[in-house]
Amino acid sequence: MSESLGWCVEAVRAAAEPSLSRALQALRGRHTRRAGGPARFRERGGLGPLLELVGPERPRRVLELALSVLGNCCTEPGCRRQARSLGGVPRLVSILAVPNVPEGVAGRAARALANLALEAPGAREVLEAGAAPLLISLASSCTSPTPLLNSARALRILCPSPTPQTPPPPSLPLPHRALAVSTLSSRLSLLSPCHPCCPLLLRSLRALVAPPCPGVVAEGATPALEVLVNLGRGPEESRGAALAVLAALSAQGRLRPKLGELGVVEVVVEAVRRQFESGGSLPPQFESGVRALCLLCREAVNRARVRRCGGLGALLGILREPRAGRWHRRALLALAAFAWDPLALGRLGRAGLVPLLARGLRGEGRGGEGLWGEGMEMEMEEEEEEGEEEEAASVDWPRERRGRALLGALGAAAAAPFGLGLLRHGLSAAGTPRARAAAAAATALLAR
Repeated sequence: MSESLGWCVEAVRAAAEPSLSRALQALRGRHTRRAGGPARFRERGGLGPLLELVGPERPRRVLELALSVLGNCCTEPGCRRQARSLGGVPRLVSILAVPNVPEGVAGRAARALANLALEAPGAREVLEAGAAPLLISLASSCTSPTPLLNSARALRILCPSPTPQTPPPPSLPLPHRALAVSTLSSRLSLLSPCHPCCPLLLRSLRALVAPPCPGVVAEGATPALEVLVNLGRGPEESRGAALAVLAALSAQGRLRPKLGELGVVEVVVEAVRRQFESGGSLPPQFESGVRALCLLCREAVNRARVRRCGGLGALLGILREPRAGRWHRRALLALAAFAWDPLALGRLGRAGLVPLLARGLRGEGRGGEGLWGEGMEMEMEEEEEEGEEEEAASVDWPRERRGRALLGALGAAAAAPFGLGLLRHGLSAAGTPRARAAAAAATALLAR
């Protein structure tokens, strides 16, 4: 095809066949795929006439081509701004709202909406136009992969993770978020772990259940729990996202017993072990595995699984690993949950827990910061834990009982001949309030 960009723009303006289809094919296949192509198309005034072709009254072939070109153009910020100002969002939403709209048309409209939502003003406009329930409906009913993946991507973009010190971005309302998780989980549950759609569906689910995640949202993932566990031990391209989803779901106390029953403890312990062997910085898979492992230690039924599959050694390895400084506090509190498990305490004692904790209380970590890290890493971890506790509370040990038991353990430590001095040293020398909490947990373990 040799149609120039100028000829294509004029053919789109004229909107007459057969030139129109030729121009749209050239724009889709060449001009808007090249680097800088969308901006050149916009600068020649082609975006307005292109949007005039986006309507349910157009022939299906023309509409599909126009939507593909529009999706390509909306990868460029200037095109996104102009398309929104020309009413592109309501046009696309009206196409999704047409009953029995062909999947090829709906999938291309979902892709264009996803690109328009890449910036906060666009996401707000897409949500206000009522696109969310239409995208969820498309993800639920479509029979081919492309519309499913385009709608899942749009839902992911419409549920961005909040960042500290910035206004909260526009995001899916809670009922739509819960329905989106339920829909995508149901679709994922029907796929084999090697299906090419799995990595992208997992990426969308990871965004939708990212902390802080209300229980009503997380419980929508129940249909996919078994598949998620299998993906956590499956192909590399799916493993990281599956572990991130499992870590987010592990923050739900009501889901943890079921997750343990399905084998998630073994999956996360293996993930943590695997990353200890790597050099350099620890990857996100390690962080997801550690977070899930520490949360799973909150229930007795899962602690037994942790003990049986070698998870105690993994927790000690986290405390010994300088690269895992930001996770030392979580690992320490997870170990404190084993304070009434004689079998676990015996294994921990033989593995060197007491000298390790004593070194930590004396502040013998690298740079004199202690073995469970202080400063910025601790503050970052605390920010991640905010809003998690209510949903993450143990189902077999309510928070108020936990607090009384910890105080009782500290009292027993203080009553011991050596305990008062150790408590005074650990709780005063550890530094920050967060580090003192970690020292208190360590002392409870030493008192056993």
